[in-house]
Amino acid sequence: MSLSCKPFSITMIDSPRELRLDDVDLTLESARRAADAAARALDDDPMLISWYEAQSGRHSPRVECCRDDKPGWLAYAESRGGSLVFSVNDASYVFVYAPLVAMGLETGGRQ
Repeated sequence: MSLSCKPFSITMIDSPRELRLDDVDLTLESARRAADAAARALDDDPMLISWYEAQSGRHSPRVECCRDDKPGWLAYAESRGGSLVFSVNDASYVFVYAPLVAMGLETGGRQ
């Protein structure tokens, strides 16, 4: 029996933060750099938990589906404190970060 994952939809995420990038040659790497910078503006040391690329369907981590209502990569991120979600150019790319506080590693400020 094969597991079928529910296709991703931006409506699966509560309050994603939208980033608009005008780069016509937008890549996973350039989208990630923009999302990393946006996440660091909100948290001292956010950890990237998962990502998704709509055009290819690639995602990380490559986990089997574990829920009926969300793809595995998103369920994985949410179950590990992923609450900072950035959608780049209408979910062409999605990046999910866990804030430092969610990981129980808060140090009280930047060093």
